[in-house]
Amino acid sequence: MFFGFITGLSINIEPTSLLKIKSFLIDKIKFLFAEIKD
Repeated sequence: MFFGFITGLSINIEPTSLLKIKSFLIDKIKFLFAEIKD
């Protein structure tokens, strides 16, 4: 499921929204690590 999520993102990437995608991914990764720690 996680890889499907990444693949979906890579298909929909536009140069103007790379920054938004990057910050979104960082937030998602932080959330995942927080979930793992708990």
